[in-house]
Amino acid sequence: MYLAIDIGNSTTKIALYGDTEIRQQWRVESEKLEVELSHILLQLAPRQPLAVGWISTAKPLELTKLAAWQHFDVAPRLFPIQSTSDLPINNLYATPHTLGTDRIVAVIAACSYCPGMPVLVIDAGTAITFDFADAGGNYLGGGISPGVRMRFRALDEFTARLPLVEPVKDPPLVGDSTEASMRSGVVNGALAELQGIIDRYRATYGTELQVFLTGGDQYLFENQLKNVNFAASNLVLEGIKQCIQHLISQ
Repeated sequence: MYLAIDIGNSTTKIALYGDTEIRQQWRVESEKLEVELSHILLQLAPRQPLAVGWISTAKPLELTKLAAWQHFDVAPRLFPIQSTSDLPINNLYATPHTLGTDRIVAVIAACSYCPGMPVLVIDAGTAITFDFADAGGNYLGGGISPGVRMRFRALDEFTARLPLVEPVKDPPLVGDSTEASMRSGVVNGALAELQGIIDRYRATYGTELQVFLTGGDQYLFENQLKNVNFAASNLVLEGIKQCIQHLISQ
């Protein structure tokens, strides 16, 4: 069994996998992760053989020191994963030490779904990231753009009269109030940006390009974007599982 842990700034996602599919899934507050993870591990102990991998976009946590590991009959194998780790992809990023591990891990998962094909992963979260690997399985990089909520926050913080509003799915093109106009501008503007980036990648790398959409704001765009092949909310967790399997095989 494989336990994949994706530690974010505010939320941590955890998934227990068999060889191929998720058996159980949890979502916990990152500030309570050590306590919550200990509870989860105690549910799985003592007989469950585990290989555990994790990434963190927040401050590093000493998960290897949790007392709960001691409750297993066989000590779990622990794999903290970073962008500079031994990964099942050829990383050609010029500054791998600055690369967010979640970015390349998501691409690893995408490549496993579409071997021998170029892939573009769009992660619509706090930031919107674009990550690309060519048909040879080489990770080349991508782009980083402000996320939807970051754009709303910027409008509120850098103007005197615009309020802080929440996004809605499918806002009308013509907003009939200030809040509606902000939602139209931000959400429809981000949608146009994503579609334009997809179109440019397809023009450059061909129509065999496989496009993946993931992230917390995936729901805002998944029914509006053209040429998205996969909407995959667990793409990063799947990539962590792929990395665990790769590290075990070494």
